[in-house]
Amino acid sequence: MSVERKASWRVPAGGFVAAVFVLLLARLAELARRFAADLVYWDQLDFLDPFFREASLLEAFVWQHGPHRQGLAAVAYALLLPLSSWSGRAEAFVTVGLLAAGCLLLWRAVHLLTGETRPSDIFLPLACFSLSANDLLVGAQNLANGPLPFLLVALTVWALQVEERRWRCAWLALLGAAAVYTGFALFLVPAVLVLLALEVRAARGGGEKGIALAGAAGVLLSAGSFFVGYRWLPAVPCFTWTLPPRDYLGFLAGLSGRAWGVVPPAAVPASRLLAAASLALLTATAAAGLLGLSWMRRPGAEGASRRLVGRTVFVLCSFSLFHTLFTALGRTCLGPEAALASRYTIYSVPGLCGVYLATRSLWTRESRHRKLAAAAILLLVALLLAKERFWRIEWANGGWVGAKKQEWSECFLQHREIERCDNEAQIALFPSASREASRVEEKLEYLEAHALSLFRGEPRGPAP
Repeated sequence: MSVERKASWRVPAGGFVAAVFVLLLARLAELARRFAADLVYWDQLDFLDPFFREASLLEAFVWQHGPHRQGLAAVAYALLLPLSSWSGRAEAFVTVGLLAAGCLLLWRAVHLLTGETRPSDIFLPLACFSLSANDLLVGAQNLANGPLPFLLVALTVWALQVEERRWRCAWLALLGAAAVYTGFALFLVPAVLVLLALEVRAARGGGEKGIALAGAAGVLLSAGSFFVGYRWLPAVPCFTWTLPPRDYLGFLAGLSGRAWGVVPPAAVPASRLLAAASLALLTATAAAGLLGLSWMRRPGAEGASRRLVGRTVFVLCSFSLFHTLFTALGRTCLGPEAALASRYTIYSVPGLCGVYLATRSLWTRESRHRKLAAAAILLLVALLLAKERFWRIEWANGGWVGAKKQEWSECFLQHREIERCDNEAQIALFPSASREASRVEEKLEYLEAHALSLFRGEPRGPAP
């Protein structure tokens, strides 16, 4: 009887993971509530340009910002901006919701693919709701740069669970076509094309094969249309192809180390040991992706479960690897400190989850590698728990940005002078050299005339 009583008080693994999920999500929402400011800031003044001009939704959809386009973010903004009077705080809560939805989809996938939820699955909310991504909530917010690409990756993982091939192919094609246009979700496209090619190969009958081929053709057409009117716009002015390999490796170490919590938020890898550890974790992501690729080739009905795990791991890891490599290629010229930018960490989260899923799938009673997998899982979870030692720094970083944006807003409401407020708040609204070309003053006048963003609640000015 005492044994039964003890068992009845056991907290199920699902309940434990759910409690951690809610706690970390609430912390993220509190960060948004406290520090998100109603100020159209920095890059927002460029990528929201079609909305300032009240242009068509199609123009906003294909609007190019740097190397990518806005895509589904334009649709989201077409709904969100008028409903919230261009509120940055409202957008921050939408971002929290998108991250929560993506994390739930990934948790569901891990549960279905491994057959159960285990306490170690707290790895997922620890990765998805880390405060290291605070810039998504308090900085130059852009739904196309982080939140929506993350959700599209998670939805692709969900689509892989659809049992009927024709519907699975339809969803993969739809998500792949949308990913082409939606920010850096474009790094998801190669994986989707590989998946659709596998569906073509495995299809039974002309109907299934035709749908898979049509899906692949649709994604390729979307990718081709992406370059209609496309302009070569490097992400940074200093971009070059000719940096020493050592510089690229240092930048890669910073990106990986920041995401895993090996490198502190405000310091580049200060030692060879830290740099090596960071690159080893990046290599683990690549190894998990290759392992997933090998599992995708398992023959027969008995290999179906492993093939599905392999496809999921491949999608997660390949997306993060593509983003990491291309970010290093495009931004290493900024120096190693630039690798620690908060907004990059969300792109590493799918890869982190891919490494966890690959390891978790080896942690079975039948596996020859069970003990090794268990030790690896403990290490992975320990890394993300150790990353939480930086939460106060991340909170303070987010609070500083939010406070400075609020300070700038209050100054401008009083004085209506951009340069003065840049100096007083010690934060620039927009790069001064590009302010005239981007019509910053005109856009602030638009916001004031329509009582939007920082002017919310103020009486409307004369119609422009």
